[in-house]
Amino acid sequence: MSHERPAIIAIDFDETIVTNGFPTIGNAQLKPYVVEVMNKLYDKGYYIIIWTCRYTNQHIQDMVTFLDKHGIPYDSINKNYTTMEFKPYPKIYADVYIDDRSLFSIDWKWIYEFIQVKLITENVGIEKEMAEYFFTRTKQHIELFNKYYSYLGYSINYMDKHDSSKFENLELLPYIYITWSYYCKQNKIVFSTSDLLDAMMYEATIHHIKTNSHHPEFWTTQTKNIINKDNRDSNQNVSLIDATSMPFKSLDQLCCDWKAVSVEKNNNVLDFAKQNINKRWKFTEEQEKYIYTVLNKLEQFTT
Repeated sequence: MSHERPAIIAIDFDETIVTNGFPTIGNAQLKPYVVEVMNKLYDKGYYIIIWTCRYTNQHIQDMVTFLDKHGIPYDSINKNYTTMEFKPYPKIYADVYIDDRSLFSIDWKWIYEFIQVKLITENVGIEKEMAEYFFTRTKQHIELFNKYYSYLGYSINYMDKHDSSKFENLELLPYIYITWSYYCKQNKIVFSTSDLLDAMMYEATIHHIKTNSHHPEFWTTQTKNIINKDNRDSNQNVSLIDATSMPFKSLDQLCCDWKAVSVEKNNNVLDFAKQNINKRWKFTEEQEKYIYTVLNKLEQFTT
C-alpha cells in the first residue's frame, strides 16, 4: 500500500449521517453536528468515502442531492481511494469506519477527536490503553468545563471546544503521555520517559498555554521560565507571570478550568487559587476579587 496518501474515512449515510432517510429521503433528518464535523474532516485533508448500502441509481442520486444541498463534502461514493495500490473489492478500504452498525451510538460532537486519537495510536504505535485514557479523561474535563461555563450564563459552541488544541498534531502525542504520567503518579505506577519525550511534553505545554486564552501565559510577552520543566504544577523556580491584561471573559474560562480540574482531583479550588494567585500568576486587585467571586459562585453548584 502506498504511504503517500491521506487518511481515509468511510462514512455510512442512513442512520449515521441522517435518520429517517431510507428509502424515501424526504423525511431525512441530519444528525447534530454532522455538517460541521464532516467539513472539518474534509478541510483537515481526510479523504471521505460515503459508504452506503443504497444500490439503486435513484436512491443514490437522492442521497447525493441531499449531501450537496446541506453542504456536506465527500470525495467518492462506494469507491476506493483512486491512487492506492491496494484495492480490495468489493470492500472499501479505510483507516476509520463510521457506521451505526458498528457502534452503539454515534456522537458527532466527538467524532473528530476520536479519529485523531485513533490514527495517532496506530501510526505512532502508542499503547491503546494510554490513548483511550487520554481521550476519556480529556473529554470528561471538557464536558465539566462546559457545564461550569454554562452555569455562568455562556452558551457552548461544541465546534470550538475548550482545550481543542490537545487533539491537534502539535500537542496530541505529548499530551497523551502527559495525561498518562499523571495517571501513573496518582496510582503509584512506575512510568519513565526519555529526554526526547520530556522535551516534547515541555514544548507541547508551552504551545498550549501560549495559544489558549484561558491560561494566564497567553496574556504575557514573557517566554522564559514560565513553567517548571520538572513539575508543570509547581510555581517554584519560575517567573511570576504577568496576567494583568487578562479580560474578565478569559478569567471566567480560567475559573471554570480550575474548577473542573479540582473536581477531577477531588481537591478544593479555592485552596488552589490561594496557592497560586500573585505567587505564580500576577493579577490586579480587581482581577483577584473577580476570580474569587466567580469561584465562590461555581462552588455553589454540585457536580
